Amino acid sequence: MFGDLIELVVPGAGWLALGVVVGTAFGDRLRPVAKQAIKIGLTVAERFQEATAEAYERGQDLVAEARHERANSSAKKPRPAQPAARRRARA
Repeated sequence: MFGDLIELVVPGAGWLALGVVVGTAFGDRLRPVAKQAIKIGLTVAERFQEATAEAYERGQDLVAEARHERANSSAKKPRPAQPAARRRARA
Protein backbone atom coordinates (compact mmCIF):
# COMPACT_ATOMS: atom_id res chain seq x y z
CA MET A 1 0.00 0.00 0.00
CA PHE A 2 2.80 2.42 0.91
CA GLY A 3 4.59 1.50 -2.32
CA ASP A 4 1.47 2.39 -4.28
CA LEU A 5 1.38 5.80 -2.66
CA ILE A 6 5.03 6.41 -3.53
CA GLU A 7 4.35 5.39 -7.12
CA LEU A 8 1.62 8.02 -7.26
CA VAL A 9 3.59 10.84 -5.64
CA VAL A 10 7.04 10.59 -7.19
CA PRO A 11 6.00 10.87 -10.83
CA GLY A 12 3.55 13.65 -10.03
CA ALA A 13 6.16 15.65 -8.16
CA GLY A 14 8.57 15.13 -11.04
CA TRP A 15 6.06 16.38 -13.59
CA LEU A 16 5.25 19.37 -11.43
CA ALA A 17 8.91 20.29 -11.06
CA LEU A 18 9.51 19.80 -14.77
CA GLY A 19 6.57 22.04 -15.57
CA VAL A 20 7.88 24.82 -13.37
CA VAL A 21 11.41 24.58 -14.81
CA VAL A 22 10.25 24.47 -18.43
CA GLY A 23 7.75 27.26 -17.89
CA THR A 24 10.29 29.63 -16.36
CA ALA A 25 13.13 28.71 -18.73
CA PHE A 26 11.30 29.03 -22.02
CA GLY A 27 8.62 31.55 -21.22
CA ASP A 28 5.58 31.91 -23.44
CA ARG A 29 6.57 29.41 -26.14
CA LEU A 30 6.39 26.41 -23.85
CA ARG A 31 3.80 27.77 -21.47
CA PRO A 32 1.19 25.20 -22.61
CA VAL A 33 3.65 22.39 -21.87
CA ALA A 34 4.31 23.77 -18.41
CA LYS A 35 0.57 24.12 -17.74
CA GLN A 36 0.00 20.52 -18.81
CA ALA A 37 2.76 19.32 -16.51
CA ILE A 38 1.24 21.25 -13.63
CA LYS A 39 -2.20 19.81 -14.39
CA ILE A 40 -0.73 16.31 -14.27
CA GLY A 41 0.99 17.12 -10.99
CA LEU A 42 -2.25 18.38 -9.50
CA THR A 43 -4.09 15.26 -10.65
CA VAL A 44 -1.49 13.02 -9.03
CA ALA A 45 -1.63 15.07 -5.83
CA GLU A 46 -5.42 14.66 -5.71
CA ARG A 47 -5.12 10.91 -6.20
CA PHE A 48 -2.54 10.76 -3.43
CA GLN A 49 -4.83 12.68 -1.12
CA GLU A 50 -7.72 10.33 -1.92
CA ALA A 51 -5.54 7.26 -1.35
CA THR A 52 -4.28 8.51 2.01
CA ALA A 53 -7.80 9.43 3.10
CA GLU A 54 -8.99 5.94 2.18
CA ALA A 55 -6.09 4.35 4.07
CA TYR A 56 -6.81 6.51 7.11
CA GLU A 57 -10.49 5.59 7.02
CA ARG A 58 -9.69 1.88 6.80
CA GLY A 59 -7.35 2.21 9.75
CA GLN A 60 -10.03 3.96 11.78
CA ASP A 61 -12.50 1.22 10.88
CA LEU A 62 -10.08 -1.42 12.15
CA VAL A 63 -9.58 0.45 15.42
CA ALA A 64 -13.33 0.79 15.91
CA GLU A 65 -13.89 -2.90 15.19
CA ALA A 66 -11.15 -3.93 17.61
CA ARG A 67 -12.58 -1.71 20.35
CA HIS A 68 -16.05 -3.10 19.76
CA GLU A 69 -14.85 -6.69 19.87
CA ARG A 70 -12.82 -6.02 23.01
CA ALA A 71 -15.80 -4.43 24.74
CA ASN A 72 -18.10 -7.30 23.76
CA SER A 73 -15.64 -10.01 24.78
CA SER A 74 -15.06 -8.51 28.23
CA ALA A 75 -18.81 -8.13 28.79
CA LYS A 76 -19.47 -11.79 27.93
CA LYS A 77 -16.74 -13.28 30.13
CA PRO A 78 -18.21 -15.33 32.97
CA ARG A 79 -17.23 -14.16 36.42
CA PRO A 80 -15.16 -16.69 38.34
CA ALA A 81 -17.08 -18.60 40.98
CA GLN A 82 -16.42 -17.50 44.54
CA PRO A 83 -15.56 -20.09 47.16
CA ALA A 84 -18.39 -20.98 49.57
CA ALA A 85 -16.54 -19.46 52.52
CA ARG A 86 -16.41 -16.04 50.88
CA ARG A 87 -20.08 -16.15 49.92
CA ARG A 88 -21.12 -16.84 53.51
CA ALA A 89 -18.88 -14.12 54.89
CA ARG A 90 -20.47 -11.49 52.64
CA ALA A 91 -24.04 -12.60 53.31
